[in-house]
Amino acid sequence: MQTRATQVPLAVLTEPVTVDAHQAAVAERLNQIVDRLRSRTASALRERLVQAANAHDDGKRHPRFQRLMGASEVALAKPLPGHVPDRGDGWRHEQLSAAYAAAASGGDPLVVALVGAHHGAGRPLFDRGAADLLDGWDGCPEEVAEWVARLYGPCGRYELLRDRAQREFGVHGLAWLEALLRCADMQISKEGR
Repeated sequence: MQTRATQVPLAVLTEPVTVDAHQAAVAERLNQIVDRLRSRTASALRERLVQAANAHDDGKRHPRFQRLMGASEVALAKPLPGHVPDRGDGWRHEQLSAAYAAAASGGDPLVVALVGAHHGAGRPLFDRGAADLLDGWDGCPEEVAEWVARLYGPCGRYELLRDRAQREFGVHGLAWLEALLRCADMQISKEGR
């Protein structure tokens, strides 16, 4: 008789989880995963993987997302304890996070592709143009707003960067690297961090 694997229950949040603290924890966990894998490929790409981890949720800084989280002053990665977020209209934080990642990495195709696809969306496209993505947010950092225009404006380059990363690492290689980031993110989220 087969039994289902025991699943780790989701942590019940009692303290706010900020974007900065969450991303730092994900980057640390990703480093641990790379160490344990003892993979030359992952080790050689460690810096780029960590750069993706450090930007993967930056799109959550948008006021639109923060309203869903019940935030007031500090950008939250998870809803305030006790707050039930609205499901929204399909706006994806990963799309804006990819622009943050592009700004931080100088447009590194791998970093942008990993961040854009870390929840499974963004393969190979997103459905929002630059203006709809920013949704009138005047507080968006200038360099990020410039990358939003480059990636998602007329003749946007997001798909080209993603294609470049896929050609460099192959379909399966890129999917494996995406899974490493997603694994670290999921573990930290389940721990309530």
